[in-house]
Amino acid sequence: MKKQAFCGGTALCLLGVIVTSGGCFHPGAADEGVAFENPPGVIINGNRRVNEFGKRFFRPRMAGRRMPDGSLQLMWLIEGWPDKMMGVLVKRQVDGEWTPLAGENAVILPGTYLERDWKAQGFNAEQSAFYSDELKRCLDEKKIRLISPQEQLELARKYGFGPHDGLMFMRNNLYAFLNGFGAIDNQPVEGALYGLFGVGESGNVDRKPFVTWRNLPLEKQVVPLRNFTFTVNAGTRFLCWEIPEELVNAYAIARFEVYRKENNEWKHFAPAHRNPFEAGARYQLWNPLDSDHPDPEFKFVPKNIFYDPLPSTEMKFPSSRYGNLSELELTSSRNETDGAITLSWRIDTKDSGKIAHFKLERSEDWGEFIVLAETLDPAETSFTDRTVQKNGVKYTYKLTAGLNNGARKVEELEISLPDAQQGGL
Repeated sequence: MKKQAFCGGTALCLLGVIVTSGGCFHPGAADEGVAFENPPGVIINGNRRVNEFGKRFFRPRMAGRRMPDGSLQLMWLIEGWPDKMMGVLVKRQVDGEWTPLAGENAVILPGTYLERDWKAQGFNAEQSAFYSDELKRCLDEKKIRLISPQEQLELARKYGFGPHDGLMFMRNNLYAFLNGFGAIDNQPVEGALYGLFGVGESGNVDRKPFVTWRNLPLEKQVVPLRNFTFTVNAGTRFLCWEIPEELVNAYAIARFEVYRKENNEWKHFAPAHRNPFEAGARYQLWNPLDSDHPDPEFKFVPKNIFYDPLPSTEMKFPSSRYGNLSELELTSSRNETDGAITLSWRIDTKDSGKIAHFKLERSEDWGEFIVLAETLDPAETSFTDRTVQKNGVKYTYKLTAGLNNGARKVEELEISLPDAQQGGL
């Protein structure tokens, strides 16, 4: 079976099928070596990213699903496309040895074409007949159009493959197989490792896979969530968390579905996607807190590219830790001996668990603020500024309480120092 890859660039959406541009390779390259190892570049959204920067934006994912007949369906998504790759070879590793899933020449090319040899790719007679019939049906119903591998690669070389070009395939994996992004193992081995090997224009095959997936039961594909934090950006609050980077590929994580408990029942709240602007595998959820649900409890369900659910994680966010401050009061005093200024602050005792840190800044005569302390412990209640050296000036102190819910509460205090001969604060 075949599946569609995500090559950077314009994809033609035809009634739920994405027909992408062809692979990004350099026709006529002299000695291309292998297709993917040490690539000179990766094309993403029409832009060529080179070296390590390019590798960072190349995000393939692969997953499998056990079928009622005992076979294993494999499907993959590819964001970005190595310059010199024209297709892939699927291999399986058992006892440390990689062997092709089908024949040595069963290279899967992106594209939709009638000449696809399903049997050569390891399909049995029934499976071959099914996908041949489905291809003809989709063509007759104009849900898909024919596109040759060469045309597919040329389009991808021109436009790249964007991160969203594969969404349709996740919703209907039939189209993925018809377009060159799926395979079948009729003799699957539990615990075996499956890998995609890039194939160059000359037929050279990579020595190492560029993405792998291990055949484990869904209940064993546990995704630990960590580093829960709240942030507020342009008035919108986000709940963010991380998962181990290696598990994004290992379990082919497509996104999370988040549920909130209401009246002791889990109700779907929103999907959560990976933040593309942050390094690492960080996910974010919009507007998780509201006044109607002051102590929310969420269930986070990772979904793979088949949209199969993996084991979930439940978390509570009580208002005693994630609520807002009711008050923040800032006062000051000055040491008569050395002139140092001591800032003291007070909060309501019931709010003590809501603060992540304090930040203290100072400006002189309405100038720019300089940071005196970036991350004061939330247990601190005072700070002594011994850098005050000038009399006859006005200092403005700004205390910011950074809250666990991502919000901030700010309090400012102005202190006018008298001239030296006047003395006092």
